[in-house]
This record gives sequence, structure tokens and C-alpha cells, in this order.
Amino acid sequence: MNAENSDLYDVLAYIAFHADIIERSMRADKAKVQLSNYDPKQQEFLNFVLSQYVKQGVDELDDSEIGDLLVLNIMP
Repeated sequence: MNAENSDLYDVLAYIAFHADIIERSMRADKAKVQLSNYDPKQQEFLNFVLSQYVKQGVDELDDSEIGDLLVLNIMP
């Protein structure tokens, strides 16, 4: 089973229900479509957070990490 770019949820769903394993990039792409109702600045930040999620995983969405993402997002 190749689940290197997926989350624990996908692995558990695969084990329990033989569900397809979805990579984080696919999950993020689906979220981008649903997040299109935000103004451009908010959308830019949300897309940045999603890109960090794709690279690092679900831990990047933790409350303790969001402040760091804000700092990273405003740096040139």
C-alpha cells in the first residue's frame, strides 16, 4: 500500500472499508473549489495553507501552526 502522501484517515478508511486512498494534493484541489467564495486576500492565504498541508500533512492545520503560517505567508 502506497499512502506516503495521504493522511491517517485515508489509511484507516482503506483498512476498514477498502476505500480509495486519496493523496493530500487531490484533497486540497477539491477544497480550493469550495473555498472560492472568499475575497482574493483570504483566498490567497487559504491556498497557501492548503499548499503547506500538501507538503507537510494534517499537522500543518493544527491551531498551534496557523500563526507560523501567517508569518510565512507575509514574508517576501
